[in-house]
Amino acid sequence: MIIKILTIILFFIVTLNANQKVTLYLDWLNQFQFAGYYIAKEKGYYKDLGIDIEIKEFRGNYNSIVENVVSNEAIYAIGKSSLILNNNDNKNIILLSTIFQKSPLILLTLESSEIKTPKDLENKKVMITSDAKDSASISAMILSQGLNLNSIQFLEHTFDINDLLNKKVDAYAGYLSNEPYLLDKKNIKYNVINPSDYNFDFFEGILFTSREELSNNPTRVLNFNEASLKGWNYAFNNIEESAKIIYEKYNTQNKTLDALIFEANALKKLSNIEEGILGNINSNKINEINSFYKFLGLNTKNDLNIESLIFDKTKILLNKDINNYLKDNHFTLLIETNKIPYSFKITNELVGI
Repeated sequence: MIIKILTIILFFIVTLNANQKVTLYLDWLNQFQFAGYYIAKEKGYYKDLGIDIEIKEFRGNYNSIVENVVSNEAIYAIGKSSLILNNNDNKNIILLSTIFQKSPLILLTLESSEIKTPKDLENKKVMITSDAKDSASISAMILSQGLNLNSIQFLEHTFDINDLLNKKVDAYAGYLSNEPYLLDKKNIKYNVINPSDYNFDFFEGILFTSREELSNNPTRVLNFNEASLKGWNYAFNNIEESAKIIYEKYNTQNKTLDALIFEANALKKLSNIEEGILGNINSNKINEINSFYKFLGLNTKNDLNIESLIFDKTKILLNKDINNYLKDNHFTLLIETNKIPYSFKITNELVGI
């Protein structure tokens, strides 16, 4: 009986939300880092739920992504742990899912430099983007080793690995899934300084939207999130096929297929998909990150309201459109009375699960 009712509800959800156009803003250029969204689009997961998606590559600066969502220029976007700061600035955002339980953000140094630990970065030049620095993991790692951030010269990123090779900088911020592949191909020996090795596993690849979107279109938010996670499940379980789709259709960086597969395998490990927690946003970890931002003086607001920040799909049963539809229309529900344990009669009373 319940199964039949849920089927009817799902039919109404899809019907009432057919062909809704939405935009997803990425926080970087096309690569396997966003595979789940490409796959969900290519496999029709969004379309099956009445969503017509446009995926836009990163342009401008990171803060503009948040502004685009808040101003409704974009409906959904991808962000970093620093979204907590945006929320504390009254940006009215909702975190839906996080794809990477551990950030791929690392620091790379040349083996010949003998810079192997965060302590070795004192009085050195580190190339990193401002949003990567604000994402907490790098700063947390450095501070945990007794260094003052002011003892390091942070330089704006050029995204040119040759700046490291030519020793214009001492350390280069990159992704565990990208730059090591390039250095390996050049037979360059290097060191990896990874926040994860110092127990700083902060979120990355966070799918988020605005409170306004959740308030006005709760079912669409639920559907978009579920379709996206379905896409990620497929992408990580079919890496070569998914990498080939990106290589052929979403390859604005002109990556090789081999590079995309390398990226995929590295990112899969960071997703914890094997543990069955793909997309999970742990509230304790959010609190830890927020506490660190307070320690840095980046967040001077009151304690974070976790309940209002993290999307809770259990609160979305029926949106107002479906409620109105059910209220204004009459339905005939046929129930069989001899289908134990689903529906049956006891002393003329209908019972069952």
